[in-house]
Amino acid sequence: MHKPSHNFLSRPVRLILMAVLVIAVIIIVVATTSLKEKFESWQPAEEKPELSEPFHAAQMLIGDWRADKGIQEVFERWSENADGGLSGQGVAVLNGAETLFVEQFTITPTDSGVFYTAESDMADVIVPFRLTVFTENSLMFENPEHEWPRRIIYKLLTEDSLHAHIEGVSGDRHLEADIFFERTD
Repeated sequence: MHKPSHNFLSRPVRLILMAVLVIAVIIIVVATTSLKEKFESWQPAEEKPELSEPFHAAQMLIGDWRADKGIQEVFERWSENADGGLSGQGVAVLNGAETLFVEQFTITPTDSGVFYTAESDMADVIVPFRLTVFTENSLMFENPEHEWPRRIIYKLLTEDSLHAHIEGVSGDRHLEADIFFERTD
């Protein structure tokens, strides 16, 4: 007579489930690390910009922006928030009806620099980008540890025209995207 086994899962299946559980715990631990800790721990070689100057330059983003890319439209809306930084939202729409993605943005001063963060509805991770270069009409944010995007550049071309240039990598391929916005407010 065959004795029933209490181990109804084979050893390889149990090992795979254990690995998935360990990865899930690691993801939860990483996701719960505070955004401030991520900001404070990242120290590139460049000198930190003065906090008041970037926000003067970042004021150029305030308002409503629209980019028409044929069947796809991209919208960004930026405003000042209560903590002295900027908050924004980006939406990409296909054929005027289908929302492709929604992103939330912030530009925030910290003790270790000025950071742009992006949080997409397609990913549960908030990614910080340090302000590394700025002028009266341009801002460059970088995170060399992030694949896509790695660099986000905003340049005000005219009072009503804004160029967003995004760079990064995917595997061994260098990727770039350009979005040309017109002010709508």
